[in-house]
Amino acid sequence: MPSSTRVEGIIATGDSVGLTDPVLLGGKDENDLLVPIKTDETGRIVIVSNQMSQIAGPTQGPATITLTSGANTTIVAAPGAGFAIHVSTIQLAQVDVSTSTVIFKEGSGGTTRLSFTLKDVAIYPPFTMEPPWRLAENVSLVAQRTAGNKDIQINYHFYVEAV
Repeated sequence: MPSSTRVEGIIATGDSVGLTDPVLLGGKDENDLLVPIKTDETGRIVIVSNQMSQIAGPTQGPATITLTSGANTTIVAAPGAGFAIHVSTIQLAQVDVSTSTVIFKEGSGGTTRLSFTLKDVAIYPPFTMEPPWRLAENVSLVAQRTAGNKDIQINYHFYVEAV
């Protein structure tokens, strides 16, 4: 999340909140995305950057999809002019012992940006990108199984942000 992000939200409401009562903190940024807020060890309020909430929706994940063929599969639709998809984590699972390759690209005709070769039945460790992979403006995230003949499950975490 850029340092220029402005966060607005209600920190506490009601007259009954006392000094020892827990207070739920949170807010939304200028794109109406949820932003986690917490207090540090000294009690100061801290905005947690690059840690999107775990509430799934069309503009943020986590999400899961299964590739069932070798066709291009859009896993996050193009977000519209002025917005870009950011991918922070990808985790793959394969249900067959054959070797499979999964590629990720920007749009169905786009350049391959990530490629994973899977060689056994397994849930592979998450591949975390820090900072998150930012796709070009208004471009979909596409996955394709280019080798192998069994389903591949993809778990991924993403968010959409103004460019």
